[in-house]
Amino acid sequence: MSTPSIAMIPSGVKAGKVYSVLPLSGAADLDFTRASSATRVNKDGLVETVATGIPRLDYSEGGCPILLFEPQSTNLATNSITYASWFKDSLILTLNTATAPNGQLTGSTIQATGVNCQLQFTHSGTIGLVYTASIYLKRKTGTGQVNLRGVENINTPVSITNEWKRFSVTATATSTTIRIGVDFETIGDEVDVWEGQLEQLPYATSSITTGASIATRLADKAFKNGLSSYINSVEGSFDFNCKLLGNQTSSVRFSLSDGTINNRISLAFTSTNVTVFSILSGVGNANISYNYSFNDFTDFKVSWTSTLLSLSVNGVEVSTDNITAPFTSNLFNTISLDTGSTSNFFLGKVKEIKIYN
Repeated sequence: MSTPSIAMIPSGVKAGKVYSVLPLSGAADLDFTRASSATRVNKDGLVETVATGIPRLDYSEGGCPILLFEPQSTNLATNSITYASWFKDSLILTLNTATAPNGQLTGSTIQATGVNCQLQFTHSGTIGLVYTASIYLKRKTGTGQVNLRGVENINTPVSITNEWKRFSVTATATSTTIRIGVDFETIGDEVDVWEGQLEQLPYATSSITTGASIATRLADKAFKNGLSSYINSVEGSFDFNCKLLGNQTSSVRFSLSDGTINNRISLAFTSTNVTVFSILSGVGNANISYNYSFNDFTDFKVSWTSTLLSLSVNGVEVSTDNITAPFTSNLFNTISLDTGSTSNFFLGKVKEIKIYN
């Protein structure tokens, strides 16, 4: 196997930078932006906050870290760990009784004192929009059923243990009252809770702690230009190993380009499909579409010559297309986790990026 000219395997970061393994000069280190702080799961398995502009090496998948890219999202549930603004019925809530997933004594205990035990937050939302409710739960005492109450005021049974686990439910709103909460069915049961989160997204993102007001985490973005000496525009290949965030209905992308959408090769992902767009001077010169369901990390390899474009998935070639007009030398100079020009940003987890020339 040949050596890649560029290899990004998540291992080192600093403010505004993701270090690449190759080239050794650091010329292909990715430039990174996120104009807010954000949370990640660190190597000890704890949720921790990283500062504005720091890329997130996330260990939530176990083993080696991945690079996490999330969209802008807002936690619409205020007082997410104190529950001061939440409705309480037939329960005793005791704050700061348990070591939370962030390693701090900010987990709280709910004891059911009646059959209608509820801890619930309501938000005035919009009919037809998709919302996701999520919360961390852990059994303290008892064996009764615990339900996650989310969005549509429907109870979803969850199986909790004596270890913290985050549960979530997603639904399209049919009323303007959007909910997140927990419901107990057995008097006397005690359950630890932490970090209630309500987002206008079809999946849950990393923890966003709120106080008396809602809070927003901004989007992760990465790119690098000035790479024409490391990318062979006429023929070459790249590997992009990734896993998407939840249900992606709009395409998210990874591209080699000249810094515009007019000259590029882009991988476009939805939750059920991957497409390779090859575009020269604003006109498509090849196109491959392949139905694929994202359940885990997948390696996508795109290869091209002056006459052929091919797509391989986990080492197996799945489709090819003829290139009607070849790319010229020194055309591609940019790697970007978007469409090539600041749109359709990639949303997911990246295990590696390799470019071969």
